[in-house]
Amino acid sequence: MELGAVTDELYAGQLEDFTPQRTALAKAARADGDKALAAVVGKLRKPSRSAWAINMLTRSSTAEVERLLELGAAFRQAQDDLDGAELRELTRQRQTLIAAVVEQVRTTAGELGQSISDAIATEVEQTFRAAMADPDAAAAVRGGALTTAISGSGLGSLKISDVAASTTPVLELVPAPAPTRRRGRKAAEPKGEDP
Repeated sequence: MELGAVTDELYAGQLEDFTPQRTALAKAARADGDKALAAVVGKLRKPSRSAWAINMLTRSSTAEVERLLELGAAFRQAQDDLDGAELRELTRQRQTLIAAVVEQVRTTAGELGQSISDAIATEVEQTFRAAMADPDAAAAVRGGALTTAISGSGLGSLKISDVAASTTPVLELVPAPAPTRRRGRKAAEPKGEDP
């Protein structure tokens, strides 16, 4: 059992199944003797409803999400180039695409038996705007394991670990062997000198 596979399984599932599924996966890891993985799995955060809905869309409509994120990269490039005409065109495209993606999130969640309120739809929109503006936010969305919505403010200080579950394998720390001591007179003598 690997953390990436566990994370995929957890964050691809139904929102109401998250906690019991996380508990079962942590128990399975512990039963396999992987206490470090069990501890990490047990601490994975349940996604907010908006994060869950974005994860579902990311997993079911990858091409649509990629199109949005690629438009974000083009938008950032046009800003860097100070290309006013390109920025106007990309702004128009961004508005249209974000509206379509938010509507797709509502549809996807509805197909899975969940409703998306206007407040949650606003969080979804803010997250996609943030993902278009910031490559780290885009990576978090692309990963499909968001735990919370991403706000556009303070993006420069965004840490993916604050908004998405880790898929990095757990490293088991093994203590270094204790240094051996040399006994006797030879240990006290400086090296390279004959007595």
